[in-house]
Amino acid sequence: MSQALSLHFERVIGVDIAESMIRNAVELNRFPDRCEYIHNVAADLSVLPDRSADLIYSSITLQHVVPALARRYIREFFRVVRPGGLVIFQLPCRPRSVLWHALKSVAPVGVANMIWRLRTGSPEAMETYSMAEKKVVDLVEESGGAILSVEENQNGPPGWQSRKYFCIRPSPV
Repeated sequence: MSQALSLHFERVIGVDIAESMIRNAVELNRFPDRCEYIHNVAADLSVLPDRSADLIYSSITLQHVVPALARRYIREFFRVVRPGGLVIFQLPCRPRSVLWHALKSVAPVGVANMIWRLRTGSPEAMETYSMAEKKVVDLVEESGGAILSVEENQNGPPGWQSRKYFCIRPSPV
């Protein structure tokens, strides 16, 4: 996504917690004069200054972050974006199976991951979380943002209900 955005913006910054993803992105970077990548292991986006971005975009990321940390990142989006800037992010709003989600929440992670591998045949198990749409809307507003639109999307795990939130940080009047 950062490479595509580099065709339309003077400066693009990609941020990721995985050092391997940053290494790969740097190797594939076709726009090193306009696009940079930052490895960030902090529980916030303090690597980015206040009101420094015109656009914040996050997809298929927050769903793999525990809800308390996802809420913190969403707050950070509105700290980093300039007044009038856009914040677009995706987050599942409901798990595929409420029963499975409840069982998984009380089972040890290793057991839940083993069951996931057996159920799906996938060698990889990535933890997935959701946040109710109403809670996300409230959080955006509490963080100084405003919702422009909420759309259903298919970017969450198969069978999960997912939403893409289009938001703005209003300019002062």
